[in-house]
Amino acid sequence: MSHPPPVRGPAPHAPEVSSSSLGALSRAVLALLVLGLITAGALGVSRWSAARTIPARAPLPDTVPTTGRVHDFVLEAAPTTLPLLDGRGLEVWAYNGQVPGPTLRATVGDTVRVRLTNRLPQPTTIHWHGIRLPNGMDGVPGVTQPPIEPGASFTYEFQVKDAGTFWFHPHLRGSEQVERGLFGLLIVEEPSPPAHSRELVWVLDDWRLDERGQIDPRFNTRGDLAHDGRWGQVLTVNGAFQPTVRVRPGERLRLRLVNVANGRVFSPALRGVDAQLIAFDALVTDRPLPAEGLTLAPGNRADLLLTVPPQLRGGRVQVVDRFGRGERVLAELEVEGKPAAPPQALPPL
Repeated sequence: MSHPPPVRGPAPHAPEVSSSSLGALSRAVLALLVLGLITAGALGVSRWSAARTIPARAPLPDTVPTTGRVHDFVLEAAPTTLPLLDGRGLEVWAYNGQVPGPTLRATVGDTVRVRLTNRLPQPTTIHWHGIRLPNGMDGVPGVTQPPIEPGASFTYEFQVKDAGTFWFHPHLRGSEQVERGLFGLLIVEEPSPPAHSRELVWVLDDWRLDERGQIDPRFNTRGDLAHDGRWGQVLTVNGAFQPTVRVRPGERLRLRLVNVANGRVFSPALRGVDAQLIAFDALVTDRPLPAEGLTLAPGNRADLLLTVPPQLRGGRVQVVDRFGRGERVLAELEVEGKPAAPPQALPPL
C-alpha cells in the first residue's frame, strides 16, 4: 500500500499575490470590461440574431408525478476513529460511523425522509447540495430551520424531482464539519440510464494533517481566508490514499465523481481509457462529450462513462490530478479478468 507523504511544514495553498499585481490585474480586468461593452454595442444586433438560432433547453418542471414510494433513512453524526488514508486510525466526525457517509438512493418522483440525530459536540444541520426542495428542508441554520443541537434530532422530507449525482453536508460551521468527514451522497436514478456494466462512486477530497497525522484542528486560518480556502496535503478517493480499483477489459463503467474539498480544484485525467462526460452538476449533456480537461471545483459533480479497451488486459491505468503544477496520483485501475461483452455504442460526438 502506498503511504501519504510525511507532514513537513504548512499545508499547501494558492500562491500569494502582491498588491501591485492586484492593481495591475484590476486595471486589466477593467480594460477588458470596457472593450467588451464597446464590442457588445457594436455587434449587439448580430449577436442577438445568432443567439435566437440556438435551441433553448426546456426548463426543469416545477412538479413531477409521484411514484408513491417513500425511502426512510436514519443518519447519526458523531465523532469516531476510522482506518482512513493509509489505514491508520484517523479521528473524524462521520455519518453512521463511515467516511464518506452512506450513499442514499432514490428514483425521480420518490419521497426521501431522513432523520438526523446529532451526537457532535456542536450544533449541525444537513444541506442537500444541488437538490430542488422546499425551503424549510434546505438546512440553513437560523434561516430555514433552527440548528440541531447536540443530542437533538431533525427530520428532512422532500420529493426528488431531478435525476443526478448530489451530495449532502452540514451548513453550520461547514468549513470545520465537512473537513472532519461529514459528507455523503444522494443519487437519484433516471428512468432510463445509459448502458453500463456497473457503477463506481468516487468522492475526491484532500486532508490537512498536523504533526501527529491527525486532522489539523486549525480551521479558517488567516492563510485559508486570504487565499482560496483550506488545502490539504493528502489526496484521497473515498477516504483512501491512492486506492487500486479492479476493472475488466472491455467493460463500460459509470463513474460518479464528487469534489468535497474545501478549496482544492481537481482535474482528473484517465489516460488510456475512453472517458465521456454525460452529466455535470446533475445536468445531462445533449450527447457524450470528451472528458479531457474536466475540472471539478469544490462541490462540483460529474458523471462519466468509462470504456476500458480490451488490449489493456493485464495492465494498469493511473488516474492523476493535473490541476496546477505537477501531477498527483488519485487512484489506479487494474485491468484483469475475463473480457466483457462489447458495450452498446454511444451516440456520435
